[in-house]
Amino acid sequence: MSLRHLGHTWRDVDSFLTSIGGTTIKTCHKLTNILVNKDFDEFITDERGGKIECSKTEATFTAETLARFIDQRFYELNSPKKIDQQLWRIPTTAPTILLCHDESTYKCVEITAKRWIMPDNAPFYNKGKGRSIMYSDLLVMHQSGPFFSLTEKEYSEALKTYPNLNDDCDINYEKNSASAAIALGGDNYFNNQSVLNQFKRLFQLLPFKKEYKNHNFLCLVDNSRTHTATETHLNDFGMRPGPGVLLIRSIILMNTVKNKLSDVMMMMDTVKVSKLEKLAAEYNIKIIFTLKYHCETNRIEGYWCHLKQYIRKHTDQSFEKLTTLMPEAKANFIQKLIHLKRFRRFWRTIKAYDQGKDYLEVLRMVFSGL
Repeated sequence: MSLRHLGHTWRDVDSFLTSIGGTTIKTCHKLTNILVNKDFDEFITDERGGKIECSKTEATFTAETLARFIDQRFYELNSPKKIDQQLWRIPTTAPTILLCHDESTYKCVEITAKRWIMPDNAPFYNKGKGRSIMYSDLLVMHQSGPFFSLTEKEYSEALKTYPNLNDDCDINYEKNSASAAIALGGDNYFNNQSVLNQFKRLFQLLPFKKEYKNHNFLCLVDNSRTHTATETHLNDFGMRPGPGVLLIRSIILMNTVKNKLSDVMMMMDTVKVSKLEKLAAEYNIKIIFTLKYHCETNRIEGYWCHLKQYIRKHTDQSFEKLTTLMPEAKANFIQKLIHLKRFRRFWRTIKAYDQGKDYLEVLRMVFSGL
């Protein structure tokens, strides 16, 4: 009305109010009609304030502002008792903790200053070569934190039961944890035996963490040969004459005296189980191998991406700098709560596959920022 009093047309006034996110002439006319032709109670309960607030378009109106406004209006309209908000839903039944495991290699271009060369021939430096660190870690889906470790008191209790936890080995474990690293070179590598030793240490430490009390455990493990290696089975021998066939025949002859042949064959026809699964069964822990070439089904892959991005941004390509940046990158991952985003995408991925969506549709969803 003030602008109209100063001589501006209603079209100019409406354009100006629209550009600044104010109440337009149509909205003012509707509210005026309600106030004049209807009662005052209907005017104040029309809830127009919510729509006006949500329709703001100025630069200062952010998604966080909208979320806080909706949250406030919800409790004002429904009058429920608001409790402290938590990032995790605590189940009422025996919960299962998901642990995602994998290894990743970090490289720098620092290489030895001495190398063998042929006369008049010096090979180029390969940027893929250099000193490397292979890291093996676990991403944990639990409200206590995305990584597993024990306190000093908890670790001392674990040592009473398993004194071998402090034995020297080729693997460099983090303090009171099962996260490990190996400086690659020579015979140092995370082979099947190294992975088994790491998981054995993990399975021995898990029951001593107080936050994990009365929990079940499920480990997602990458489907690689270092993880899925199996023990040699009698049925793996060929049927050509040899020690394998002779051993089978000897077992059959010794057991057919007391058992039927069908029972003996049933005992021998056991399902192939990996060494890791057998080890986990001893500690009542379940292992699931993820699909090959499907990184979206193992959320620790996103953890490796974040760490390598952070290191690439701050590195000077020296091995010493690489070793100092790795714990910094891990701390940055925890500080920014990126694990919440990774696990949210993980469950949406699982739900999408369960609904019958194909790989392309799932990838679009994963990389769309949802």
